[in-house]
Amino acid sequence: LNMINITASTVKDILDILDTKKSSGPDMIKPIYLKKTSSTIAPILTKLFNFSLRTSTFPTGWKLAFVTPIHKKDEEYLCKNYRPISLLPCLSKVFERCVFKDVYNYLLKLIFGILQNYMRYLLEKKLLVIPKLLLVIGLKKQIKETRLF
Repeated sequence: LNMINITASTVKDILDILDTKKSSGPDMIKPIYLKKTSSTIAPILTKLFNFSLRTSTFPTGWKLAFVTPIHKKDEEYLCKNYRPISLLPCLSKVFERCVFKDVYNYLLKLIFGILQNYMRYLLEKKLLVIPKLLLVIGLKKQIKETRLF
């Protein structure tokens, strides 16, 4: 966790794409408040998130959730026809997305580095034919186009 470093621009980007129609969790902070104040609170949240990562702690309040049963199908009087929905604190979701983005991008770079070294090895050994190269290039392009951030 020490290698993850969250930036204020990452936090702001994630705050800006929050779904304002979602309910607030136990922290009672509505996503619309976070979204509208993103420029102001992003640097503060960045310090808080990085402190949490450096100290390997997660605020207790962010571990709480409101659990609500939602009816799935059939008879409403049977418990098995319900599924739980957990309403999590907005700040914990923002933190999770920041960490996910950093880890996701790190793994992409790592995978592409390994692929490039492997491709270089195959080219040097003359084991690679052009159709295989085109396939890998196409996959790389497709993965880049489906990036989440």
